[in-house]
Amino acid sequence: MIDFNGDVGIAVESNWKSRYVGRTLHPISEADNVLFDESGKIIELRRNIQKPNSNIGEFLGVMRLSSKGSSLFLKRFSELKESHVGTFHGSPSLKQSILPDMIQELIDLGINVEPVIISEKWCEIDTEQDLDFARKKI
Repeated sequence: MIDFNGDVGIAVESNWKSRYVGRTLHPISEADNVLFDESGKIIELRRNIQKPNSNIGEFLGVMRLSSKGSSLFLKRFSELKESHVGTFHGSPSLKQSILPDMIQELIDLGINVEPVIISEKWCEIDTEQDLDFARKKI
């Protein structure tokens, strides 16, 4: 992530399914997935994407924005705060939305959200079970 030089980059694990083996308290159905097109461009970000024979990764919840990327993000969020009513992507409302919803908004606007592939040197900790796994790994 430190070396990313684009405007909007998100951390993605490509070998993500193996990290869910044995995770009974945080099932694979709760993963925030990234769907890629044939060229490797991100076209969708949402929970539990089920598209067989597709290139799917897991969003790790980390993003990096350049000054331009920050401006695009904040401008769009401010516009939405003023005018948006109803559901917002995967959330009941803008106020209840999460980061993947806002990233999907940028993707839908045609803003290039680039994957930064992360592997091996990280641990996701959502539960006590995950913490135990991380302690064993480290």
